[in-house]
Amino acid sequence: MAKNSKQRVYTMNLPQFDRYLRDKSGEMRSCIAAIEGIHAQFQATFQRELETWQELFRFCYPELTLRRKEMPAGLQAYLDRIEAEELARLKTEIAELERQLVELRARMDEDMAQAQAATQALQATNPKLNRREEQLQRTIVKLQDEYAQAYEQLEELQRPVLSWLANGGAIRRVKRLQKTIKQQQAEAIQKLRAVRQEWLTKVQETSETQGQLRGTWQEAGINSAEAQARYDHLANNLDDLARQEGLQRALQEITETYPVEGELGEKLADLARHNAIRDSYEKGLGASSETLGLLRGIGTGLDKFGDSVSRVLAQQRRYNLKQIQIPLPHDVGVVNQTWKQLEERVQDKQHMANNPLGFAEIAQQYVIGRLTPPVIERFFEQMGEALNRGTAAWG
Repeated sequence: MAKNSKQRVYTMNLPQFDRYLRDKSGEMRSCIAAIEGIHAQFQATFQRELETWQELFRFCYPELTLRRKEMPAGLQAYLDRIEAEELARLKTEIAELERQLVELRARMDEDMAQAQAATQALQATNPKLNRREEQLQRTIVKLQDEYAQAYEQLEELQRPVLSWLANGGAIRRVKRLQKTIKQQQAEAIQKLRAVRQEWLTKVQETSETQGQLRGTWQEAGINSAEAQARYDHLANNLDDLARQEGLQRALQEITETYPVEGELGEKLADLARHNAIRDSYEKGLGASSETLGLLRGIGTGLDKFGDSVSRVLAQQRRYNLKQIQIPLPHDVGVVNQTWKQLEERVQDKQHMANNPLGFAEIAQQYVIGRLTPPVIERFFEQMGEALNRGTAAWG
């Protein structure tokens, strides 16, 4: 739904727009209900098919394992091809695990090296901070002694009667010295506190770093152990696993019949037939799930937008505002026709329930392939723009 300034426009007043949105929300809910019913039937049928398939698989797998060399050439070739593909897949997984193990071990080594570096840096910082703290403590003691000496000198100067007259200049000098000493002492104490705080901060930072590194190291260790266990299992059992998983996959995917005698031949033919049925219902379930997800999301947005329009209409009626025109773009109308059209296409629910591939085609045509994220975004943008253009007439 590309933006096109020349496209047709449907003009309606606000009450008509409100009714229009309510109608489309109703069509959306009806459409969702119809598809929910089809989805539920798909689930029930798929579950029955799965149970039937599991019974057939449980019979065919051990029988085919024992009698594989007796099978006709066509079936042998099919099994060999699937097994070779599984062997290649497992070898690729082994190579990927080797890469992961190298990466994880390197990460663990790096974490360990960083943790050791953080510890060494803290140890290197400690003597420096200790020396600064001892120096500041000596400065503080020295200043305390100087202040005490100045105090004694001041008392001596102030002892004689009328000392302020004879010793006024000396007294003022001593008081200034006391003030200077006090200021220097306060600065030294502040520096001492800063040194101690720096040490506490470095200890805390190192502790946090060690904790983070320990966590990532442990996580890498767990992942490495799991990867190593999987690697060992694959490397030590590669051929057996390729045969087992190849045979399982071959039975899951087989759709052709082969001239195998006896009950095994009958079961293999049934398995092939039910594989096709199971695959069709998997596609139908996938299409119905995706369709419901899209429709529910759009439906929620449509309901919310409709509520907004209803509130605007209520304001128009409450304040007796003049009638306005909503210029709704043609593209919006096309999208809003989808809900009714889709429901009409799937209204024969029994037919749809028995024809999952047909439903998947309809879902792709009307919803999955049509209502892409850009289309949905533009759909709501255009309705919002139309409402804004209409209400702009109110100033």
